[in-house]
Amino acid sequence: GDSIQEHILRRPTFFEHYDGVLVDWRYLHARTPEALQHEANWLSHQKVRVITDLTSGINLYPDMRLVNNSDEEYAASMAVIDDVLAKMGALGSKDLLLSLHRVPETNISSEDTWISFETTLREVCTKADAKGLTIHLRTSQKVGGGIARLAPFVDRVGAANLKLAPSTAQVLDQ
Repeated sequence: GDSIQEHILRRPTFFEHYDGVLVDWRYLHARTPEALQHEANWLSHQKVRVITDLTSGINLYPDMRLVNNSDEEYAASMAVIDDVLAKMGALGSKDLLLSLHRVPETNISSEDTWISFETTLREVCTKADAKGLTIHLRTSQKVGGGIARLAPFVDRVGAANLKLAPSTAQVLDQ
């Protein structure tokens, strides 16, 4: 597929309106660190901020889960997240956007789901912190409660590099 540079250059007024791009996790996951490093050189020279977005993949199934109710699926999910975190450095991305997913219907209670979310986010934040990355937890319709539920959750995770990223539409609604 096309590089980020090619997408930006196809939009001649890009730099008049934007200072950065939001890149889907699949873009990083599908490329080698070397290819991303090559892109990072141009992006850095142009001072383009790159935010990596894991949201589309955090869906419980078929992509990634943040709850450990299936050892095999959870391990596969964490391997993808680790890969994306590693490649963010190659691309020069310092910010990762993610959301939680719905509570599974089987093999785990709602309470245990939230405990598992907390454990997983703490682990992801620890790995991200070691790489100088910030995690932005997006509020989502997939998880009930919005800001009222996620603000105390972020406090419980207790990671300095975890920030709440509320949807402006939800803020207005609440």
